Amino acid sequence: MKNKTVLLVTPSFPPATSGAATYFSNLVNKLKSRQSWKIIVLTTSNSDTKLIEKKDGYFIYRLIPNMLHSFFLLRILILPLFSFISIFYISLKYRIELIHCHSSTAITLGISFYSVISRKKLIFEVQDLMALSWLMKLGNIQFYIATGNQIKNRLVSFGISKQKILTITSIPPESCRGIKLMKKKNDSLTFIYVGSLDKKVKGIDILLQSFQTLLQEKKDIRLKIIGFGPDKDFCENYISTQELQEKIFMLGSKSNQETLHEIANSDILILPSNSEGVPRVILEAFSVAVPVIASGVGGVPDIVNNNNGILVPSGDRIELYKAMQKLANNTLLCQQLGENAARYVKTLPTWDELTDQIIEVYNKV
Repeated sequence: MKNKTVLLVTPSFPPATSGAATYFSNLVNKLKSRQSWKIIVLTTSNSDTKLIEKKDGYFIYRLIPNMLHSFFLLRILILPLFSFISIFYISLKYRIELIHCHSSTAITLGISFYSVISRKKLIFEVQDLMALSWLMKLGNIQFYIATGNQIKNRLVSFGISKQKILTITSIPPESCRGIKLMKKKNDSLTFIYVGSLDKKVKGIDILLQSFQTLLQEKKDIRLKIIGFGPDKDFCENYISTQELQEKIFMLGSKSNQETLHEIANSDILILPSNSEGVPRVILEAFSVAVPVIASGVGGVPDIVNNNNGILVPSGDRIELYKAMQKLANNTLLCQQLGENAARYVKTLPTWDELTDQIIEVYNKV
């Protein structure tokens, strides 16, 4: 195929630092080097960038309002309309043969309606377990890309044929390859959390409580928190009222490369989520030999086991505390789990291999 255009629709793209942003950025960088497909990216607006931006080999249209922390009803009312209008505008400028859309957001609804009206072929990329059955069937959908077996099984439970699902392995960003393991700058054992500051979805409140419990018996520990979200004020107030400023450090939002260095300079990654797909931050930690304590939800058990980390029940503050205590008191076990994690990452596909799989799907539809 020559000179065909695929529109990639994602709610998050650099300079945003989410897992989706990192994934689609890596994918675009690989796709643009292939001769058969031209790439256009449609994403949400960012105050630090232009609405329309020309990159090396592709265009980015940031035409959809960024409403990540707006009320749910507002998102449902506004985002489908803006995504529909945006894709209509882009289609006037380019001959779009295929739409590759990140699912599970209000943006998806507008894209689905457009694909029905225009008859444009649509591929849904499903990266979490929050996908709704009716939404996953709405649109001129030709294929699904599922990042993990748990997500594939959920799609099958909706009545979607296995033959229409490509299951891919979640892999760390290419930037992980060049990062050097860093010598710890202090003697304290350092936990790190990377993700949205969200009690309902990410369990950040459980993490703060478990860390404080462990701190009562083990003083030489610290916690770094990277990210932003709706419960940022809660986290800051908790740290302040419990007088934990010298032990818990909120580092805000960081670039992917900065985050990788912070992880590499930590001992244990904590991810106490209540809902997940296959979190790439876990694989990023593995790539720098950092073991993980994570809730056994979604696709997490696909990559975390007792060889490279510890799984705990979601929402269980006591079990999370016990897991943190276990690794904090056993430096040798922590090191062994990290080494096993680094070996596991080396068995995963490369980005070139993953891109080949996705292009094969493009060519099929």
